[in-house]
Amino acid sequence: MSTRRFQLSVRFRPDAPAAAETGNDLFNDGRLNIRAENLHPEARLYRRRGKVLVIWGNPIAEGRIDDAAILRSFDSVQDQFGFALGLNGSFLIQIYDPETATLSVINDRFGSLAFYFRQDGDTLQLSTSFKAVLDPLLRNGKARIDPAAVFEFLHFRRLFGTHTYDSNTQYLDSASILTFTRGMSAPRVQKYWMPSFAPSALDRKTLAGDLADALRDAMAMHMSDGRRYGLMLSGGLDSRALLAAAPVMPTCFTTCLTRNNEFEVAAELAAAAGAEHVFVQRPHDMLNDLVEDSVWLSGMQIYPEFQFAPYSSAVLPKADSIFLGLALDVFFAGLYQPKKPLRIAGRETLMYQLQPIGHDPAGQFTRGVSYRLKTSDPWSVIRKNARPDLEARMHDSVNSIMARARAAGADAYGQWEYMHLHNFSRHYSFPMAASIRGWADCRIPALENRLFDMAFAVSPQDKANWAILMQAIDLCNPAMMSIRNANTNITARRSLGMQTAIHWARAAANRALGPRFRAMPPWWERSWPPARASLEHNPHIRDLVAALPESPALEMLDIFDSGKIRDSIADHAAGRHDHSVLLNLLVTIDRCLTPEADA
Repeated sequence: MSTRRFQLSVRFRPDAPAAAETGNDLFNDGRLNIRAENLHPEARLYRRRGKVLVIWGNPIAEGRIDDAAILRSFDSVQDQFGFALGLNGSFLIQIYDPETATLSVINDRFGSLAFYFRQDGDTLQLSTSFKAVLDPLLRNGKARIDPAAVFEFLHFRRLFGTHTYDSNTQYLDSASILTFTRGMSAPRVQKYWMPSFAPSALDRKTLAGDLADALRDAMAMHMSDGRRYGLMLSGGLDSRALLAAAPVMPTCFTTCLTRNNEFEVAAELAAAAGAEHVFVQRPHDMLNDLVEDSVWLSGMQIYPEFQFAPYSSAVLPKADSIFLGLALDVFFAGLYQPKKPLRIAGRETLMYQLQPIGHDPAGQFTRGVSYRLKTSDPWSVIRKNARPDLEARMHDSVNSIMARARAAGADAYGQWEYMHLHNFSRHYSFPMAASIRGWADCRIPALENRLFDMAFAVSPQDKANWAILMQAIDLCNPAMMSIRNANTNITARRSLGMQTAIHWARAAANRALGPRFRAMPPWWERSWPPARASLEHNPHIRDLVAALPESPALEMLDIFDSGKIRDSIADHAAGRHDHSVLLNLLVTIDRCLTPEADA
């Protein structure tokens, strides 16, 4: 296995006879086999009350990351639902009872650690890598690839719910307990928690204070186990929030193509916090040898999000556990809400206005959510006769998730938010975390129970223009908000209305006097290069793109039009249209559905 890859894998045959524990695996008694390969943090095995517990991740109990606290909770709570409800943080916990031949798997409320399972006869197989499960099926002809799931990924750049490309392989739903034992025809999956969609009655000032307290508590809990901590620091708000709330300063790392505007803002933030700051150069051809590893770990998420894989040598001398600021902009800045920039006198501002949700929320979401593929028309590479069924299946998929939220009391905006708040490891950006977990422990402090509860309680109006998040960061550390936001180059404390006025005034002054004032930064002043750079600087990826029209994996789905794929490649190469995102999505699908050579 490549050192960038990691896997927790399980094979369980409850009807098989148990034997003495053997082998070099984490656990193997002939009935249950658990293998832990290159995991960060390591998976830990404990024996309690005649049962075997395997813990992976960073569960929190008694306000700390501490396995001893987890075990005390397990000893004191007899039923698994009560045990699960008392846990916080990011985790997968397996509980095996050899006497009854029963295996249970508990995951966290966010689904932060993807786990896939399928049943083959009397054997249950589970893995953190979907492709590790899929490849043997592809090689022996047992895969049952669902074209509708593949198109859902192409359209949304992610999948929702629990389905995968393979009809018989499922993602373990968040906040769930999976149980399999003798006599069961299939594993049972039960949810132990659903969010409350009741809106908060608190005013904005009080909410901001509560959010500041929750951020400080989350960082204290995630820094409670005495390791060396690092933070991937950008110049935006999310990682800035973690830095502002940290009880002790982590070492900060910023990766860019050059020491650009993003780096300069991050350096100012680190200096204001008194934290060490390290520049990590991003190679132009970074993705060239990462495609297969990214797909192996995150095959239903777009491979270029595998952003931090090559940086172990720069980070590990200074940090053991690495923080990412993921999720705060989704939770509290309304990143994917149905909203549009507010226009004043015909000009677009930096402020946002919520849009009404009509009688068909699923259809409106499908057509309008911001992370869908919109730089190219996904239908442009699909056979015309396949479209009606794919459209209907996609609508049903979205509607089924919204219906779950609706049954729990969510209004239309809550249903929309639930689409991207459930099963968070399926989010398109989560390969960032996977790209670190092959060489270090990666922690996402936003994935904490109190913060999650607040994400559902804050009204959509209070999320739309970030005010509560901005105020909370200011309360945690005012110095952080006196520094400009790298997204706008304007002091981060300013409201979006004031930032609009400053932006317009600077633009007018620059037109009249020449470029004297900071403008909105172009892409080369940010952390990530545009999608087209993955093709421009990576010959291996260009080869994969060139081979797409003849891909056996795409052809077997019977929904893709190879001629139209060829036309898209030609249009992109000629500069007539930038199809980078579409082509990267097709490469991801092709690589995931093409089995690697059997090791």
